[in-house]
Amino acid sequence: SNKFNLEKHAERFYSPEEVIARDPNTPPDVLREILQRDKNNGASYYAAENPNCPPDTLREVLQRGKNDQVSWHAAETPNTPPDILREV
Repeated sequence: SNKFNLEKHAERFYSPEEVIARDPNTPPDVLREILQRDKNNGASYYAAENPNCPPDTLREVLQRGKNDQVSWHAAETPNTPPDILREV
């Protein structure tokens, strides 16, 4: 089949770590590891947005007190604990 595979081509523009962080099947411990590196990069943004990201990890990201893109993505994630959002 000559069907164009957008997903396959899109992966060329993401680092391997970003592809892992974007995958909704990535285990929570892997997402936690990405975010614990405390880097303001694409992989961290995607990990913070991932529905598998553990609420306690999102809390840690927001408690760092940094006004960066990673914190913004963590605050936008539905599984971020509401009490931490009131603190930031």
